[in-house]
Amino acid sequence: MLTAYLIYEFFRDSTEPEESYSVPVSILKPVRGVDPEAYENFASFCRQDYGEYELLFGVADPADPVVWVVARLQRDFPTLPIRLFVAPPYGANCKASILHYLAGQARHGVLVVSDSDVRVTPDYLRRVVGPLRNRDIGMVTCLYRGEEALTFTARLEALYMGATFVPLVLAARKFVAMRLGLGATMVVRRYDLSRIAGLRPSPTTWGTTTNSATGSQNWVCRCTSHIMSRRVSWVRRPSATSGTGRCVGCGTPGYADRTSIPSFH
Repeated sequence: MLTAYLIYEFFRDSTEPEESYSVPVSILKPVRGVDPEAYENFASFCRQDYGEYELLFGVADPADPVVWVVARLQRDFPTLPIRLFVAPPYGANCKASILHYLAGQARHGVLVVSDSDVRVTPDYLRRVVGPLRNRDIGMVTCLYRGEEALTFTARLEALYMGATFVPLVLAARKFVAMRLGLGATMVVRRYDLSRIAGLRPSPTTWGTTTNSATGSQNWVCRCTSHIMSRRVSWVRRPSATSGTGRCVGCGTPGYADRTSIPSFH
């Protein structure tokens, strides 16, 4: 009953994000292997109704098969700056190492971190970047949900997302000053990131994720987060082969709030 009320309260009181704010953006995508429909997931970021932005992919292994998917994107979208990097190891967490390297290669002042299994609609960047117009907001993040689960395990994952994940996030927002970002989308200014020493992963600890660590440090900087309140372009869609998820752009509701700034996964 409590979580049902929190969901109702959140969407009832949520505000529309500002869409008229547009600044150059660097999208950072750490990738490994080829997810189902990976090309279409990536291509959705190449079809954004937005001004200046670039798309940066990072891998740990130059022989990773996803390299060929990125090469196809570069051929199909020649006018969009799409760059691929092989990130050197930096700490125990491979994903955090790639993000650390990509952040150093990014050309623009706003960074959008997005998981490899995310698919978005053309208005995605306008919606997630808009809230940064407010200088008190240090990060924008979003929810996701399951759709078109094709296996039993995928259906269980989709059920978990809707029945457990969303209520837990809203409870964290309400009662414990949520200090983490959701991996599907995290948007932050480079300046704010530099104030907390960037995306440096732990050199020894696998379990220390950039989400919680960066979030706690941003709380010291007295920044706040904005969790999208309107339909923000994507849902998690479990795959038929692995039972894990990808996000597709059908306009799922996210949420908007001001708690301590979330961080990277």
